[in-house]
Amino acid sequence: MFRRIDATNRGILFAAPFALLALCAVGLGVYWLSGSTPHSWVLVITVIVSVIICGPFRMQVGHVAGLPPVGVAIIMLAIQPTNESPQYSVCIWAIGRVISELILRRNILQALYLAGVSTAGAFVFVAIHASLEARGVWSIVSFLAAVAAFGVIVFICSVAALLGIFRLSRFEPAMVFRT
Repeated sequence: MFRRIDATNRGILFAAPFALLALCAVGLGVYWLSGSTPHSWVLVITVIVSVIICGPFRMQVGHVAGLPPVGVAIIMLAIQPTNESPQYSVCIWAIGRVISELILRRNILQALYLAGVSTAGAFVFVAIHASLEARGVWSIVSFLAAVAAFGVIVFICSVAALLGIFRLSRFEPAMVFRT
């Protein structure tokens, strides 16, 4: 079911913080869901399932293999499944993201790394969107700025992979986003 993890030591060191972030976000999301009752379980489950379904819908941008594909799962962050903090929504979103990446990649380290990078970008997305909304900026502008910040986080990690700073596989070039 899962492929053998064949990562270099550098790849593991680079991926570990992101994998840990993904695991912590999922753990915190499960803890919050088990400890408190959201106002709509249907909305929570809808967000998780929607992120899982949207996971495979990605479009390659550019001609260089390894650049991050553009996906639509980030749009699910616009839906707030709870009335609590937006960070709680990111943790619920991360549950679906981890499941989606595990299904797509079948490599635990790659799946957790990619979900962790996405989760880091999602926390930045939510922080920028919330701060701009609090300042009275139009909703569309705050969403565009938040999506751009999300993209920058993912792009920086992808460039690090393309430059060969790390590899998650000894047998492939430094292309993290390859399926």
